[in-house]
Amino acid sequence: MEKQFCFDYEHYAALSELSEADRRLVAEAERATANAHAPYSNFHVGAAARLRSGKILYGSNFESEVYPAGLCAERSLMFYAQANDADDPIETPRSANAIPAASAGR
Repeated sequence: MEKQFCFDYEHYAALSELSEADRRLVAEAERATANAHAPYSNFHVGAAARLRSGKILYGSNFESEVYPAGLCAERSLMFYAQANDADDPIETPRSANAIPAASAGR
């Protein structure tokens, strides 16, 4: 049985093309990279999401010496949102870099 998974996305050439609210999300994701724990790859990643209520959450990646036991920024954010704000759904997620989610987060 063949299955397909498709999604639509928007591409922006510059941050200035985003709305003010989305620029703030990107700034929060960039700020979240400061909380990343990436002593092995030195690849700090942050993610941010706006909840329906307007509250902004962020997460960062966490590497473990027991590879691949770490967490990507997007998963950290999703776990936090589910544990702390389960009744307030995520409206708009953003990442602080232009790469796809980590393999476990896809």
